[in-house]
Amino acid sequence: MFTRKGMGVFRFSAALIEWSESELNDVKRLCVQAYKNAWHLPRSKASALFIFPKTHAGKQSTLHMAVLTQELLLHAKRCMRHEDVSKKIMLTGLNRTLDEWLCDSFAKLIEEMELWKRDDATGDFWSRLAKALQQSNNSVTWAEQLDSRLASMHTTGKLSWAAATRSIRECKMRIERIGGSRLNTDSEVWGLDQTTWELMWAGEAAMQKKIPALRQAGYESISDLPRIQQSYREKALVVISPAMRICATSNGEQRVQVLILVVQGLSQKQRQLMQKYFELADWQGLKLPSAERRQRDSLKSFERSIEVWKDWIRLKKELATLGEELPPA
Repeated sequence: MFTRKGMGVFRFSAALIEWSESELNDVKRLCVQAYKNAWHLPRSKASALFIFPKTHAGKQSTLHMAVLTQELLLHAKRCMRHEDVSKKIMLTGLNRTLDEWLCDSFAKLIEEMELWKRDDATGDFWSRLAKALQQSNNSVTWAEQLDSRLASMHTTGKLSWAAATRSIRECKMRIERIGGSRLNTDSEVWGLDQTTWELMWAGEAAMQKKIPALRQAGYESISDLPRIQQSYREKALVVISPAMRICATSNGEQRVQVLILVVQGLSQKQRQLMQKYFELADWQGLKLPSAERRQRDSLKSFERSIEVWKDWIRLKKELATLGEELPPA
């Protein structure tokens, strides 16, 4: 009875309300208490009985997060089912959300939500959906036909701003989640010098504020910026701390350096701050190619392009036709 009526009331507006973390905790507490009342159990009865899945001897009762995620997905599917104004509004909102979070696809946005609390992701529908999917460890499998950016394995061939700095921000997140802060924590405990410690906060703030200026200048992603390459026979440009490395196979030696260029709206001080911040990124772990390799890959991609071969065949046919039309010498 409660599943049909009680959860039905929550389901009615779940997708449209900007639920905070504390509000969802209150809804969860009320749901569990309602299940206890339905089973005539005392309030002191352990809630784990209704929360745990059946494989762990629980009842796996329907709770708020399952309903919220389901309703968010259904709302997206309903709004994007037809080629109409509703779908255009949803896709415009998706573009705006991806730009705000510096991601290039919805799949990357779901990964990005791991670094943020729910209260940070209540500003728009797509952020709430991404956070709900991240918390429930689910992915969108039906949406690729609606828009390529919603595909579970969407690949643009470029490295987004969010993906490039993820290792830095993950390190900061781990510090803050155990009660650390920029001002009240000893940086040496984490194996970081004071300059690097300050950059984790100041550099991220500068990046969030000034990336739009770089985008306006034509640099849509980190892959569009120029870079320099250091030979393996020479000393590495930068060696980053183990706390900021993406994986165990990365030794922290950075031989590729991305250059932040002078653009309108970006002061010299901000440019230098962003340059130092991006030098903390683990380009080796990200496998960011050098300028020479990027040029070779672009050439190979051009050679493999179907459109190039179509143009070549069309030109051959035109030349052959032209030769037949010419009078004999």
